Amino acid sequence: MKKKILLLSLSALFLSSCGQAEFAKEAKSNKDFIEILSSADLASGTGLKIRGSYVNSASYINNSSSSIDSSFPSTHDTTIYKNDNFSYTKNGTIVSGYQKEYEGGQIDYFLLSVRGTTRTGLLTSDGSKLDEDRNNAKASLASDYTLMNNYYDEMISLAGKSASSQGLKKLVINKALAGRTAGYTLDTLEKTSSGDEIETTVYITLDRFASSWAITNASFRRTTKNSGYLRYEVYDFFFDIGEEYTDMKINLGDFRLSIDGLDSSSAGLNDSEGPLSE
Repeated sequence: MKKKILLLSLSALFLSSCGQAEFAKEAKSNKDFIEILSSADLASGTGLKIRGSYVNSASYINNSSSSIDSSFPSTHDTTIYKNDNFSYTKNGTIVSGYQKEYEGGQIDYFLLSVRGTTRTGLLTSDGSKLDEDRNNAKASLASDYTLMNNYYDEMISLAGKSASSQGLKKLVINKALAGRTAGYTLDTLEKTSSGDEIETTVYITLDRFASSWAITNASFRRTTKNSGYLRYEVYDFFFDIGEEYTDMKINLGDFRLSIDGLDSSSAGLNDSEGPLSE
């Protein structure tokens, strides 16, 4: 995805777009929440679609003997384009699948990889060679959206409940609504039996598309403190939602391609055709 938004302060976004008075309104029951589309709805192939997700993760820990074990994904970028073309992050490598159709109906399929300055790829007439990575990309989109959808559902389940009833020291849920944008925040404070003090804040932004609402931005922040111990985690999500997939723009001439095991330079692809681009 070209649009990458680092959500350093969603609270600031809410305050600027919704007004502080609306932002401070407490969500007291499930009636204060908007029904939104699920990842399954967005993957149905009709209506609105989740076209991409960008996830940024960052963490800090002041104890070198400890590590952060999180269920959240690492930083990555995933996009689905027209014609089922795709691009996603796989173990630090950007993997893309692209198909090019010629007059007469012939289709070439390209499985491309970018890692640092190295750009390589496979040119094949067998479209099934892209299936596994395409499925991985779609699964990544669904997983990212579902993760924050689950936190939205948790907000709904906690609305109106006291902190003590949930074993917490603090439980606050706020809402904002301005036009076609809505924002929700969840703030909790937990003290564990081991002495950890865990403060968690979740921000979720919804946008309205025609008559449906979907998550477009979300952020999760967690701070864990104990005597001499501090751990800080940040996970920011941006979702590209729209009615139509966009065209994939790529310059195939930038890649060193192999053709059914033959390198493209020896096959003469780059020399004879020049840069291939869409």
